[in-house]
Amino acid sequence: MLEEVGDEHTYYLPPEDVGGFSAGAAGGESSADEITMGVLPALFNASGSVSLRVLELLENSAAEEAGVQRLDRIYALNGQPFPSSRDAVLRFFQAADGGPFPVKLSVERGGRNLEINVTPRRTDLRLLPFMNVVGGVARIRVLDFTGFNRIAPKLHALVKKAQLLNVRAIVVDLRDNPVARRRNASRGRRRSCRISAASANRAANGTPTLSKTDACSTATR
Repeated sequence: MLEEVGDEHTYYLPPEDVGGFSAGAAGGESSADEITMGVLPALFNASGSVSLRVLELLENSAAEEAGVQRLDRIYALNGQPFPSSRDAVLRFFQAADGGPFPVKLSVERGGRNLEINVTPRRTDLRLLPFMNVVGGVARIRVLDFTGFNRIAPKLHALVKKAQLLNVRAIVVDLRDNPVARRRNASRGRRRSCRISAASANRAANGTPTLSKTDACSTATR
């Protein structure tokens, strides 16, 4: 019945899938090792066609190593365009993602069409923070705060690692973090927030220290 509402912000999770989802979000072990490309997608609608946008890539995943990038738009799998139904698109993608067979992704990036071959493999699915360093800037991605007992130590370890790498800035990326969304909803507010900067100011000893700046607009219901 929830699916029939047609709300793009509502997703029905069957009871049999709740345990695995909760364990993964909490950094648990039950769903830690599965065959996947390592893409966290979101539905994308444009000009009446449905495709997928890459919201995030799991660390050391097959998709990341094959050259898939954040915000790539996937519009076909193995040469087949996506169905027109939102639910059918997700099922179509999950069917290709769950098997150990090569998948050809048709991707649009910056106005260019690319073909990227990815072979799904066993990947750690625990939603723990991970870090990428590009151009002397460390980006620490925090997908979820649910399993704080595992996530907090990992986050501290990544900050320390970034400091040891002598990076010039550390950005903590909290975009699309569901815990933040739930907290805002419980307060009766809608918050549109962007982490504009989490700069690492150099201390007297030359080690970057983390500071965070939020650019947020808040509207009360």
